[in-house]
Amino acid sequence: MTPCIEFPLHHQYQPTPLENAYSGVITAIDAGNDQWIIDQHFTAQKAVSLLIKPEAGDLVYFVRIGTEFFITQILQRQKSDNASRPLSLESDQPLYIHAPELKLSAWHTLELTSVNTLSVAAEQGSFCFSGALIQQSENLIQQVGHMNLTARGLLRLNAKQQLITAEEDVRIDGKRINMG
Repeated sequence: MTPCIEFPLHHQYQPTPLENAYSGVITAIDAGNDQWIIDQHFTAQKAVSLLIKPEAGDLVYFVRIGTEFFITQILQRQKSDNASRPLSLESDQPLYIHAPELKLSAWHTLELTSVNTLSVAAEQGSFCFSGALIQQSENLIQQVGHMNLTARGLLRLNAKQQLITAEEDVRIDGKRINMG
């Protein structure tokens, strides 16, 4: 026989019931106030956890808490003539993603853009490109313990002025060396 322990329910510790839940279609957007009009009658704001930006024509799930409506899910996106219209993730608060492993993959283009600072930090790193790698910067500073540049074809360094400084030795080795 298995003993059963019953715990008394404390009525003062009940979860807040969800008053009303609905679905509807976004018929207009009030971008200035970050509000969406659903079924031409209900003005709602998006829940903080809803990172995909709702658009006109979206079928959404929304709830009423007190006197306010909140869009909690986008159930279906209206098909459009512009099939390449991207989903847009946005938040008005800082967004951090923490995971033991994170991979971003794209079939065509992957772009990382920051108006101010882009930082990449890792113990090990690798950049592999089968085509061209272009670096453009006002100033490029590289600090390494050892550096090895290898080119299968031509290695060209062009500058208005160029300094080569070594504390001990400078070695130039080649079948033919042209100076001047």
